[in-house]
Amino acid sequence: STTPLSNNSTESKISLGSLFYWQCLPCQQNNFFINGECIGCKKNRTTPDSKPSALLEIAESATNLATSYEEALSSVPDIHRNSIPPRVLAACLEKKNSNKVITKLDRLTSQSVADYFYWNCGYCTMKNSFKVHTCKCCSQKKNNAAVPSILLKIASDAAKDAIHVDEAMAKTPPFH
Repeated sequence: STTPLSNNSTESKISLGSLFYWQCLPCQQNNFFINGECIGCKKNRTTPDSKPSALLEIAESATNLATSYEEALSSVPDIHRNSIPPRVLAACLEKKNSNKVITKLDRLTSQSVADYFYWNCGYCTMKNSFKVHTCKCCSQKKNNAAVPSILLKIASDAAKDAIHVDEAMAKTPPFH
């Protein structure tokens, strides 16, 4: 489910579960990332039968060879580091090492949308909100040198050439 962002709200929120999930391919059910079993069909999460969201894929890739939190954090590409909450990275590492999660995670915890939809200035590398078109640090206009977060890139690609929001939403990949 998606919620349009309102220009009237001062701060939009997005739940961790809508960003860090895996999809069970046989039944198409989205599952919270720490679930080892599909809530729809009860199948165990296996690589060929599941597809991680874009952010979960980054977090899990960082923890695959890591033996410590610091090692996993250093494996997250700089552009995505701000998009992976420490508790999510720690939970992925715990799950990999013990197949259970000790870190307390609240499925309903919301993060600011700006934590996931941003661009880094191509001149000074400052992180900027998706809402602005000029860097807040060096005042350079956003251009092709700007590096978007993975979710901003997915949203921008879907919105490209779209006339209406519904058209852009239809172009959004089913799992992201």
